[in-house]
Amino acid sequence: TTTPVMDDEEHDNKVGVLITKAQSQPHTTVMAFLSSTYDDVFFITLPQTFKSSLMKRDNQCYFAIDNRASFTFENYVEWNYSIIAGKVHQIASDSALFNEVRELFISKNPWEVGFFSHPDIEMYHLKAEKVVCPKR
Repeated sequence: TTTPVMDDEEHDNKVGVLITKAQSQPHTTVMAFLSSTYDDVFFITLPQTFKSSLMKRDNQCYFAIDNRASFTFENYVEWNYSIIAGKVHQIASDSALFNEVRELFISKNPWEVGFFSHPDIEMYHLKAEKVVCPKR
């Protein structure tokens, strides 16, 4: 798998919201992320987290990206977020893709460097199937 072209327009946008399916309701988690020009989303977590177990049980997820990093009240009427639907897959930690995305991820989110030193870190790729909002 080749490394997707990352979306430079999202560089200042550091966090989004991962939406997974819990037993009877959605489960949301604020996540640092990296996104591609094709709306794919990459993020990391640890295997013992609730969100990791939910993604392994059902890989259909949503990811909400808003523009709070550049939001101004002068433009409040404009649509300021996207919700992306897709399937999430874990990226093998010994793959070239993992290493390439890790470097891009750290350059966007330098505070995440410590997480990547954890031996159990998991990287996920949400392969976008559609943009739910706004309608395109």
